Amino acid sequence: MMFDRRRLLVLPFAAGAVAWAGRPASAATAAGTSPADGGGSRPGGGGQAPRAGAGAYGGGGERPAVETSVPFTAGADGYATFRIPAVVRTGRGTLVAFAEARASGSDTGSIVVVAKRSQDGGRSWGPLAVVAGDGSDTHGNPCPVVDPRTGDIVLLTCTNAADATETAIMAGQVPPADGRRVWVQRGIDDARGFTPPREITAEAKHPDWRWYATGPGHAIALTTGRHRAGWSPPPTTPRRRRSAPPTPAPSPVTTADTV
Repeated sequence: MMFDRRRLLVLPFAAGAVAWAGRPASAATAAGTSPADGGGSRPGGGGQAPRAGAGAYGGGGERPAVETSVPFTAGADGYATFRIPAVVRTGRGTLVAFAEARASGSDTGSIVVVAKRSQDGGRSWGPLAVVAGDGSDTHGNPCPVVDPRTGDIVLLTCTNAADATETAIMAGQVPPADGRRVWVQRGIDDARGFTPPREITAEAKHPDWRWYATGPGHAIALTTGRHRAGWSPPPTTPRRRRSAPPTPAPSPVTTADTV
């Protein structure tokens, strides 16, 4: 059999990608760093103790030990499941984890946006706090970004009526008030609290869009260009009216003035 060096490079990389894809959403920190003051209790099941991997790593060395923790666990804190996670670090070094907290596994229904803080690099997490939504509608797609000027968190989210499905919204069977809408809010006191959500649908939504989302994932802070000092969510493809002709979709940028 012929010797193919490319296989030696591709197969280990593919194996590593599969291993990472199978892991649950978690916060990992390098072992050996000293924890900051504060931090909550470890979640049920706890963070795992540091464990050194076996085998060669980076030219014959040992894999560095890591710690893992799980901020959100299905069935905990009064919610059936948690989806669409995101984690950011504030200007003071606090990690803040966000997620949709759902009453069921459905993409519609009672959904709120929740957060947990960690002051020890992700080793432990404080209590869960609802930062957007009151359970009467679908409030989700948390898309946070840290303002590079202040270190504060800016959080973008989307809503629709609890009984408004994606299919109904796409078909134009849902009034605008119950369709997709965009909101923004800011963290207060190192994300110990958040301002009330403020609607920015008119600034962020193209008139031709029906179904769209802020995320999933993180927003980005722009420091140069026409929209510098602004924030933009990742490019989730908006879905337009089925009968509308193709039109260019603008980048939904939220400027500092809007926030």
